[in-house]
Amino acid sequence: MAYTITEDCCGCTLCARHCPVMAIAPDRWPAPGSGEDCHGCTSCKPDCPVANASKQPQAINAKRCVECGVCGWACPKGAILNAAGQKIERIPRKDWPGPVIDAANCSACGICVHTCTHGALGITPPRFRGDLHVTVWLINEKNCVGCGLCACECPMDAIRMEEKKA
Repeated sequence: MAYTITEDCCGCTLCARHCPVMAIAPDRWPAPGSGEDCHGCTSCKPDCPVANASKQPQAINAKRCVECGVCGWACPKGAILNAAGQKIERIPRKDWPGPVIDAANCSACGICVHTCTHGALGITPPRFRGDLHVTVWLINEKNCVGCGLCACECPMDAIRMEEKKA
């Protein structure tokens, strides 16, 4: 069962902007005239109801939600409920978990890099021609939302999510 947004939603769209799988959009989505197959791509700007979603109550697409909790951590109103119906508490951005990469287990296959929709991960460049000791690394810590999709998709179990240390 997916997460849900309560009527306490103020429409700030923080949840939608941080969602790694774009599962959050205005409650009236797809809006009349936008087509049944609207997926929130916003390519039809400026007429797109999703692109102009500010201050509209948001809703979570249950088919897309991966239950990572990022929406709840970002919500200033505490309007996100988890699958068990419990309120997700807001967590300051600086305290969101981040990936820790075990370079010894990493094969640099790139699955996690492609999975990360926020562009937080990359593969280290080779130090010299023929260098096989490349690995994944956190290239942009500010882009990481702590969803854990990279860790879930890693076939080598080389990524784990940890709370940031002060």
